[in-house]
Amino acid sequence: MLNNIQMCEALKKLNGWEFSDSFSVGGFEYMGFSTVNSNKLIIISSQMETVFDCDDKSLTETEINIDEKEYVAVCDHFPDEVIPIASCWGGSLPHKTVRGDCVDIEYYGEHEISGKKLRYQKIYLLDESGNRNLIYDNYPCYVCGFSSDGNYFALADDGGVVIIRRKK
Repeated sequence: MLNNIQMCEALKKLNGWEFSDSFSVGGFEYMGFSTVNSNKLIIISSQMETVFDCDDKSLTETEINIDEKEYVAVCDHFPDEVIPIASCWGGSLPHKTVRGDCVDIEYYGEHEISGKKLRYQKIYLLDESGNRNLIYDNYPCYVCGFSSDGNYFALADDGGVVIIRRKK
């Protein structure tokens, strides 16, 4: 299993990608990339609603309206855009990019907690050159995926949110 520090180190070593940031999010609920401004990631938690800029690493509070049936949101920062969102309850972020990067998710083993059986999860990032790198090995993450243009990748789990971006 990889802890959060080991996962961040693995992400820093990816070919063609660079580490953007990692931070904790109390009460994580949803996240989604803007399709118009793909470097902007909205993060919705029980504590606050924010927009994270994956390039300058700024975090700005905003107001976000969520459609929990369609898994989309509208944000004050992008009022004319409907942003697809994802959580552990549903919705999804892209797992492939047009350049050929993708994530491969595998489940293994079982661990019982309070009468519930949980399976562990490994996530590999396959880059456009075909290199397969383990980036996550732990209890299942809440959600992970790429921005619509394939230049950013985010993963949310109990430890928070981790973001990488394609090297320019």
